[in-house]
Amino acid sequence: MLTKNTVTKMTEKELDYIADENATEVASYLESMSVFAKALSLEVQRYQSLDKESANKVLIESLKGVLNDEKIFSAYYAFEPNAFFADTPNGLSYYAFRDGEKIGIDIYNDFDVYGSEDYYLPAKQSLQTHVTEPYEYQLSNGQIVWLITLSTPIIGNDGAFLGVANCDIDMNSIASLNYANGGYDSSYSYIVTGAGTCIANTADESTVGQIPNIVSDNENLKEAIQNGETIKDIVKNPYENGKDAYIIHKALQLEGTDVNWSSAFVVDKDESMAAVYKIILVLVGISIIGIVALIIISTIVINRALAPVNSVISMAVKMGKGDLSNSQSVHTNDELGLLSKIFNDTVHTLGSYINEISVILNHVASKDISVSIDADYVGDFNAIKLSLNGILDSLNQMFTEIKTSAEQVSIGAEQVSIGAQALSQSTTEQATSIDEISLSIADVTKQIEENANNASQANSKADLAGKVLSESNQQMKDMLEAMDKINAKSSEISRIIKVIEDIAFQTNILALNAAVEAARAGAAGKGFAVVADEVRNLASKSADAASSTTSLIEETLSAVRDGANIANDTAKSLEESEKITREAVELINNISSASELQACAAKRIQMGIEQIAAVVQTNSATAEQSAAASEELNAQADILKHYIEGFKLRNEANNRQGMDN
Repeated sequence: MLTKNTVTKMTEKELDYIADENATEVASYLESMSVFAKALSLEVQRYQSLDKESANKVLIESLKGVLNDEKIFSAYYAFEPNAFFADTPNGLSYYAFRDGEKIGIDIYNDFDVYGSEDYYLPAKQSLQTHVTEPYEYQLSNGQIVWLITLSTPIIGNDGAFLGVANCDIDMNSIASLNYANGGYDSSYSYIVTGAGTCIANTADESTVGQIPNIVSDNENLKEAIQNGETIKDIVKNPYENGKDAYIIHKALQLEGTDVNWSSAFVVDKDESMAAVYKIILVLVGISIIGIVALIIISTIVINRALAPVNSVISMAVKMGKGDLSNSQSVHTNDELGLLSKIFNDTVHTLGSYINEISVILNHVASKDISVSIDADYVGDFNAIKLSLNGILDSLNQMFTEIKTSAEQVSIGAEQVSIGAQALSQSTTEQATSIDEISLSIADVTKQIEENANNASQANSKADLAGKVLSESNQQMKDMLEAMDKINAKSSEISRIIKVIEDIAFQTNILALNAAVEAARAGAAGKGFAVVADEVRNLASKSADAASSTTSLIEETLSAVRDGANIANDTAKSLEESEKITREAVELINNISSASELQACAAKRIQMGIEQIAAVVQTNSATAEQSAAASEELNAQADILKHYIEGFKLRNEANNRQGMDN
């Protein structure tokens, strides 16, 4: 069974080597292809210093130069907008392809097309060479070819991302590589991407671009391929009528790229194990012959040597049981006598070593680590002595340092505790002060808010007073205009009264003349004399009335003029009052705005004080916790110090001996 397992493992190792060799073959090919893409990328860096016309020319020539290798299907530059040339807001791309015997070049400004594609965006994001998943490409003659693209980022001299340099690889070139088969008739190899897509299959080209059933139907294989892991399994070989087959997947990765492929080698289990069965049969035959010969020879030798060995075996049995107190000798001059002496010396040496080590360990168990092994140990036992002394030295040094550290921790913890208690007390006092300040700020804030409200009301009242004064001023102006009209009308009335006085005077004269004429007429003029007398009386009354009216009108005009003067003075006062009122309203408005701002500021101050109070409360609690933790640390340091003091150390032992001397 052991032989079968050994040979089986050797067979599996061989299969593993074949899969690894195929993975190396593909990786080497990919690396040789990536050199072209990287070379294009590096070329662009050198072209940055050229003028536009020269740079455009060398870009085209570099792409054509890459296509001189028949393995490169096409080559491609794609740049970020305004990155390589400043006047390319829509990007810039150069596409070189085979056109019969010639090489064609297409130049586009199509960043909106390639900017988010798999052959551009991953290389931009990772800044390393990206290898796309397989994809179909239809030639002008209608033929379909499968390609992969090696996309390498172009980094400018200033470290900025400029674009990508791409090389398209025909996957037929990967399928035509020299894959190892180990001489097995049923074996085949295939290459898949991390997503399980087939790149090449030596047994079935139709699976290229698809996920082989052998992968899609096996969750363990899919998981190992995705994770880039090696896996060995037994599957059904679809190309050998579903027979059991060994499959080995080897991770295929390429440094400096994101390639995460897997190389698989498949071989029928029966065919791979046929060699194992043949080797087993040969080994079984050889083993039988060897065993028979060994039994015969061993019987003869053992019978001759067994007798003098019994005493040595007895001693060895006692040594195996840990009994080193007895010794026996075989008095012969041969190897057995020498072996017996060696056993006795070994027992004595081991006994002395064990006794001394036991004494040392008893001291250590008693917390006395100031001891050491001073006797000479021979051979490999000297290593035990050195190791044990080294352990004791380390323990002495360690416990001494622990003791020193414990003392320092104890002192430091005590100081921290005192400081934390002082801090806790001060933060408590600060919290009290902050609370008092907060209450004072709250009162001030309330008073400021009341002042703001009063100022707002005063502003409203002042506005109303201003409006009333404006109306009064306007009414006073209207009154002045009315008094001017009264004055004007009074002047007209004076003129009319003057006319009346003139009429009365003329009437009186006419009455006098009539009376004179009536007197001349005698008796015939008596009636006319009476009428003239009445007319004269009426004229006299009219003159008196006109005179009285004139006096009244003059007094009225004087009063009107006085009223007008008073009204003018009043109007001027009202105008001055209106001006002062407007200024007062403006001042009150400013006071109101300032009061509102003060109220807001006071609220913010109050909020700040409350936040400070919360921080102080937190600091107080933290200080109390720190004080408690420091006291606990001090207690633990004392316990550790007390525990360490229970050990006897070399330095302390030497100090005691010096004091005794």
